[in-house]
Amino acid sequence: MDKEIWIWAEHEQGEIREASLEVLGEARRLANKIKGKVCAFLFGEEISGLTGELASYGADVVYLYEDSSFKELNLDLYLKAFSEKGKEGSPQLILISATPNGISLAPRLAARLQCGYAANTVTISMEVDNRIKINRSAYLDKAQAVFSFAPNNTVVVTMKPGSLGLDKAVRSRKCESIAVKIEDIPASRTEVRGFVKADPKVVSLGEAERVAAAGAGFRDKDDVGLVWKLAEAIGAAVGGSKPTVDRGWIPHSRLVGQSSGRRLSPRLFVAVGVSGTNHFVEGMKDSRLIIAINKDKGAPIMKLADLAAIGDLHEVLPEIIGQINRKQEGAV
Repeated sequence: MDKEIWIWAEHEQGEIREASLEVLGEARRLANKIKGKVCAFLFGEEISGLTGELASYGADVVYLYEDSSFKELNLDLYLKAFSEKGKEGSPQLILISATPNGISLAPRLAARLQCGYAANTVTISMEVDNRIKINRSAYLDKAQAVFSFAPNNTVVVTMKPGSLGLDKAVRSRKCESIAVKIEDIPASRTEVRGFVKADPKVVSLGEAERVAAAGAGFRDKDDVGLVWKLAEAIGAAVGGSKPTVDRGWIPHSRLVGQSSGRRLSPRLFVAVGVSGTNHFVEGMKDSRLIIAINKDKGAPIMKLADLAAIGDLHEVLPEIIGQINRKQEGAV
């Protein structure tokens, strides 16, 4: 068995999905331990420009399946690509993010390769005897189950988006890009009719591209309504710090911080009235752009923020929301 770890690199709108970059980072850490290499499978049309990003997050090799046949989602085609490559050598692990597409592909891939499978994985460790030890969530995330897979047995693993956090890219890192062609392309048993954009009000925090979070700077539950208005204006999901969740102002499912078990990495994170305790910061520090609104310029969150607005949130938020709404209506 080759000392390789494979990952499936999902992409959308010309960018690698952050969920895939998360598992790529985990693959890199595990490969360093076993002195192996990380191979990313990239499917699509006109996607060669994405290989550099995969390299910067840890890929040693990118298998580039660039063809018009891969323009739309085609799980049957992906299965064929993975299984054909598997004939050349079996990896120790295949890591796939548990996105809607990922959880459709992963079990089918394990069945096709006749190998081990573990879903909703929390941690992975490579043992000295080459066994793979996996902790996965069970009983609605109230407990963890531990599995040990025998040496020389490929395991397909899915990991929840947001559970790992996004590593810092190393832009100087390079990778080998290998173009691969598939003969006898199978007909797809699924047809993509279109895409429906997720509603930020109901999407989980781990999948949200934008998050607006409320902290203890708010006075009461009705007061927190300002964050919901801000979130609606910028198309964001709403989150909250532990004090707001403990008081019942924000649902527990929208808790931001280390105790939530998630490490968020949205493109935009707006912290409103949040002081920025260590537990909170550990859950959102991987966000691409962080904006903080707080009247205490010495609050820890202000040092972490890329942009900080110092002022009373009850004055700042209505002004920001008003300006955004007026601009969207074409008044500005």
